[in-house]
Amino acid sequence: MSALRTGMAAAALLLCSLLLGLPRLEAQAPAAQPSTSVQVPAGAVERVYKQASGADLKLYVFKPLDLKPSERKPAVIYFAGGGWTNLRVDAGFPLASRLASLGIVGISATYRVRSQHNSTPYDSVADAKSAIRWVREHAADLQIDPSRIAGVGDSAGAHVLLTAAVVDAFDEPSENRAISSKPSALFLTAAVVTTVPDGATALTPQQRTLLDFLGPRTMEVSPLHHLARNLPPTVIYHGKNDPLMPYVAVEEFCAKARTLGNACDLVGFDDTAHNVARARQAEVDAGLLGFLKKLAYLQ
Repeated sequence: MSALRTGMAAAALLLCSLLLGLPRLEAQAPAAQPSTSVQVPAGAVERVYKQASGADLKLYVFKPLDLKPSERKPAVIYFAGGGWTNLRVDAGFPLASRLASLGIVGISATYRVRSQHNSTPYDSVADAKSAIRWVREHAADLQIDPSRIAGVGDSAGAHVLLTAAVVDAFDEPSENRAISSKPSALFLTAAVVTTVPDGATALTPQQRTLLDFLGPRTMEVSPLHHLARNLPPTVIYHGKNDPLMPYVAVEEFCAKARTLGNACDLVGFDDTAHNVARARQAEVDAGLLGFLKKLAYLQ
């Protein structure tokens, strides 16, 4: 138990590195840029799902070719990482396009980040919930089955999806709460599963800066501390040498989830740090496709 407490403390204390901006987990992306400058690729449609902080927040939707008007397909929404500070929505375009070629509606989502919107992780979580609700609300127009909307996320993107799945807060008052803002399933890499220190370790000035940034509300966006019998089917791929979110913390998250009756599968990789999505790309890609087949999103 002492090792677990130490791991949990380290998990929250080292999140300062996340908030200061992680190296991109996608292949050598250039510096972050405003979402308004994103080039809409062939085969995609740009849709505004929300206006916040003076910005249009957008989804880039890739539909399968030759959809019949009556067809309703499963959907996958991708949320990129970047420490809640930077975001490259186009990092999700290859995945969304590939999923469309396999018969799934692929979507890459923008959300508020600090470098572009002077926002906080709480805003990012609110945007994830808005994006999921908007897709479900517009399912007929998008030719999506509203009961099959999976979230795929990396690092901070995994955090906002996971928090959206388990926290009954951060829904915008203007939105129709009769429409669920929770994903139907989750496939996550390098997931941030806790934002709360356990008090066992003294904080350094740098770590205190993290908590000052999050303020006194860290518990509100800590997925581990909101787990109940409400977690959708979840798979997490994680590096066992991840210094930013120690593997032991993710092990406890999935163990607690299973104790509560949820399905949470954890796949760990030796000699892999936080960049699991890139370092283990072949395994991650195969795992995602296997998960989607298990859910019957893919035939």
